[in-house]
Amino acid sequence: MGKRFTRQRRYGMLCLCLSLCLLSAAALAQSGYPQLQEKITLGFQRTTASAVIREIARQAGTRSFLFDANLLESRKMENVQYKNEALGKILDELKRKYALDFTVNDKYISVKLLPLPSASKTKTLQEENALQGKVLDAKTNEALPGVSLLVKGTKTGMVTDAAGTFRLVPGQSNGTLVFYYIGYKLQEYNFDSSRTAFTIKLESSATALSVFDVQATRRSLQPVQHTGERELIQEIRQAGSVVSGISSELIAKMADVNAAQVARRIAGVTLTDEQFLVVRGMNQRYNVTYLGDNIAPSTEQYSRAFAMNLLPSRIVDKILVYKSPRADLFGDFAGAAVKVYTKDALAVKHFDVGLRIGYVPGSTLENYNTYKGGKLDWLGVDDGTRKLPSSVPGYGDFRKANLTQGEYVRSFSPTLNYGTRIALPDLQITANYYNSFKIGSARLYNITGLSYTAETRSFDVYRQVNNLYSSLLNYQQASISTETQSTEEATVNLMQNFMLRLNDRHNIYFRNFVLQQGRKNTIDRIQRPNTYPDTLGRYGFEASYWNRNIVLDYRERFLYAGNLGGMHGLFGGKHQLNWNLGITLTRNETPDQRITRFINSEYPFLNFNLGGPQDFDLGWRADDRFGKVPVNYDMQGTAARVYTRLKEQVYNASLDYTIPIRPWLEAKAGTYQLFKQREIARRSYLVYDGELTAGNRPNLIKSITEGEEYKLPGSTQYVDPTLFRFSLQDLGKVWSHDYFREDGSGLRVEDRTSSMDSYRASEQNNAGFIMATAKPFDGKLELNGGLRMEYDLLQLAAVVPSLVLPDKRVGPTILVNRSRLSWLPSFNGSWLPSESWVLRAAYGKTVNRPEFREVSPFRDYDYANNQMINGNPALVQSDISNYDLRLELYPQKNKGEMMSIGAFYKRLKNPIERILFSISTAAAELTAYDNITYTNIDEAVVQGIEVDIRKNLNFIPGKFFRRLSVLFNSSIIQSRVNGAFIATIPGSGSVFIDTANNRPLQGQAPYVVNAGLFYEDVERGSKIALNYNTSGTSIYAVGKFTNPANSNVEYRGSILELPRHLLDLSYTQQFARRWQMKLSINNLLNEDIRFVEDHNRDSKYQPEAFTGQTQSLIGRNVPVYEGDNISRRWSPGRNVQANLTYSF
Repeated sequence: MGKRFTRQRRYGMLCLCLSLCLLSAAALAQSGYPQLQEKITLGFQRTTASAVIREIARQAGTRSFLFDANLLESRKMENVQYKNEALGKILDELKRKYALDFTVNDKYISVKLLPLPSASKTKTLQEENALQGKVLDAKTNEALPGVSLLVKGTKTGMVTDAAGTFRLVPGQSNGTLVFYYIGYKLQEYNFDSSRTAFTIKLESSATALSVFDVQATRRSLQPVQHTGERELIQEIRQAGSVVSGISSELIAKMADVNAAQVARRIAGVTLTDEQFLVVRGMNQRYNVTYLGDNIAPSTEQYSRAFAMNLLPSRIVDKILVYKSPRADLFGDFAGAAVKVYTKDALAVKHFDVGLRIGYVPGSTLENYNTYKGGKLDWLGVDDGTRKLPSSVPGYGDFRKANLTQGEYVRSFSPTLNYGTRIALPDLQITANYYNSFKIGSARLYNITGLSYTAETRSFDVYRQVNNLYSSLLNYQQASISTETQSTEEATVNLMQNFMLRLNDRHNIYFRNFVLQQGRKNTIDRIQRPNTYPDTLGRYGFEASYWNRNIVLDYRERFLYAGNLGGMHGLFGGKHQLNWNLGITLTRNETPDQRITRFINSEYPFLNFNLGGPQDFDLGWRADDRFGKVPVNYDMQGTAARVYTRLKEQVYNASLDYTIPIRPWLEAKAGTYQLFKQREIARRSYLVYDGELTAGNRPNLIKSITEGEEYKLPGSTQYVDPTLFRFSLQDLGKVWSHDYFREDGSGLRVEDRTSSMDSYRASEQNNAGFIMATAKPFDGKLELNGGLRMEYDLLQLAAVVPSLVLPDKRVGPTILVNRSRLSWLPSFNGSWLPSESWVLRAAYGKTVNRPEFREVSPFRDYDYANNQMINGNPALVQSDISNYDLRLELYPQKNKGEMMSIGAFYKRLKNPIERILFSISTAAAELTAYDNITYTNIDEAVVQGIEVDIRKNLNFIPGKFFRRLSVLFNSSIIQSRVNGAFIATIPGSGSVFIDTANNRPLQGQAPYVVNAGLFYEDVERGSKIALNYNTSGTSIYAVGKFTNPANSNVEYRGSILELPRHLLDLSYTQQFARRWQMKLSINNLLNEDIRFVEDHNRDSKYQPEAFTGQTQSLIGRNVPVYEGDNISRRWSPGRNVQANLTYSF
């Protein structure tokens, strides 16, 4: 009995416990907020919901309440009495009795009003048309809970819930919604029956308030966005001059991976060489680029331009393109002053890492050519494998190396040949960190961005000189080249920006950008006669050769740009003082560029085949002096080892002060000081056969005695032909003691470095300006006028190379000491008849100064582009008059939109152009590359119209169209060059004259088109972008010449760059709060990059075609072709990318 009773008692106790648990669960289920167990005591008789919630917030302590006090003040309450009750129970009862709704998460409790029960029994037409949407932070794209919204002119309103969403019955068919939130700018949006759904992005206020439960640094779990579209459009509207731009918000939607690709989306902007900006169809030399407030250096050895593709798109906040002059802008531009702003520090705590994988068909997972480099090539740094040996004189030292052949062999890398490897997918790893720290009463904001990129490309390049099959036709020595270029590029970028906010009026910033890049190139180029094949399929003839160059190249680039500056509001913030100190350091180095030259023939009985017939692919043997143009072999040799280093430093300082004179009038004055230094030095080591020495080489090259070409001077000993005519298959073992012999019977190295292998230059620019801005008639009219003074001093020292005789390589020394004082007035006027319309007119004078490389007679061969670059010390400054007129529309209904149409006119005196002076009737080996120089022409005129549209499609009914927006901009441009120029090529004794009437300006495109279609679903975190870009045919290098000394000499026509249609697609998806995925395809159409020879010199492309006629030549019926032949063509390939970002 006892045991049974005990067992029954246990069962009873178990049932009782289960019953109590069920009752407790039921009780908790009745409360909507069981997790809120804080004890609250309230004692109100007659009060409002606002007072009750404030008291609850005070007692709760650990949680932040988000509510609109004005809205809650309208909800009356009576007899609100609680003593030590759980917070969850109190909220539950307030919800039932007084129609308050509470949304609870770990940090916040948001409060909003619900319709009273009596008002919710009938569903009205207004409720069916309720306004709904979501409010986000414009910088971080995160939802903002507790944002107050109010129907303007009424007391109808609410606050957003914890997810940032709202649903409001406005009580009227149309009106304006006002959104306001502590620390953010007030924003207004219009609504009507067609606009009831909204995605609101609030922008941070520069004067954010510090209040209870609002922290100075908020945490973001999504990638941080900086400048928004509305903010950018407002900045353009208030600019006071003709400005175009692109924002961080738009950049985040697109597939672009670098700043060059981003910039081509801006009105009037396109690219050349995939990296340089062309604005309004005017080539890269007519634009000036700023990195923040620093003028960016010229990153290129051969051109006056900044390579925008060096900047990853993720660090770009915005790009502004100033198209009309202002007194406070640097005066050296005609196309535009382009300001690239990197992302600045924000009051956000955030860290994210990203991974991008790219696939390029034809390159990725395919074999590519490469050679043995250094262990740190993957970081973009040469580890010393290619460094200039310590056993030879250093850069800038013109002494000859005093080494034996054995010492040369031991000092230099033995690698001359290449192999193959499978290309890995493109890789990019990024990390971004935001934070802020309190320092006394000030706060320090920081952003650090780090990225690493590795890309491999392999592509085939086709080159053709003159029309197809034109060798020996009309005495033209034409050629066709095919080559494979393989590149391995590694880039490390570091951006670190600091902002010290002392108070609302005083800020100090320190901005830093560092780039380290290494580019490894392997080039295998084969050149053959441009002839019609014979019956055996042979393209050559008995006296002709095929040429082959193997080039192993590495280019290392370092760039540092630093800014220290401040912005200070003085005298109560009425006066503004801005200052900036900047330094930019650049180093471009090409250590140990290795070039080996081979020849071959389709006729096996020629002497050089060393033993008779053999397979053509096995017949390549080292090139030598026999049968060559003497000057070419003297300058090139059989092989070469070349070391080049460019160092440039830019120091700048600026100061400007703005003072109000009247409420509608202010004056601004300032100064800008710049000093730039450049030093370039090269060391050249050429390989010849052992018979040639520094003493006898010139004479032996010019006078070769039949049968004596192998005899060593002054002896009966002969040079071994099997050594100096080594085969391509032996290239891997050539750099050894077996081939380089002290007795001269094999190969020998000679130091060919001379004073012509260096130049030094400096530029000093001292500028000052004064300008005034007036806004009379309540701001309806804005007038800005100013005067800028720039004193520029260019100094350069270089030696002119002699191109006439090989024994006179070095000509006279040139010392350039050229100064110019320029007065540059400017005027910008804007008429603002309403908030929506702006009419602008602008006039200003600017200049375009020659760059160091264009002035220096330094002569260099650009192997990647197959060009010989020659400077021109006679270049002078170009002076430009600029006129602009633009009408802008800013719809008030949609403040993220703008439309504009404008016209511009420019007159250029002495514009600088790139010139081609290659001779089409010369021997084939002289036409193997393009000879490039620069010159001034008398005058040019550029005029055009521009259209820019940014429009949402929410005027079309349907949720889908409310999420769509379009971007379209186009420029139609006409340019004409008049007058003539005389181009003297230093050291050549050649003078070229061009009568250039009525042709386009070199580099100017007749049209530019950009278009984009964007879809954004904020609720789902989805973005889709489709972008298109193209520009018209432009002259890459002017080639129409006559030679007064020899009228029978014919020169090649201009090189034209043809249009290319670019289409990019991207899809971005936010998921799981912390993750973002981006899929994109760049260059979807995969069109080739094409350059053509303009044979009829009309600056238009007329494709080469068969005339239907043939001509009998050396036993062949050769088809005759006419028209503009392809000069250079290659395909960069599609780029498929997947990007994954995780935010901590």
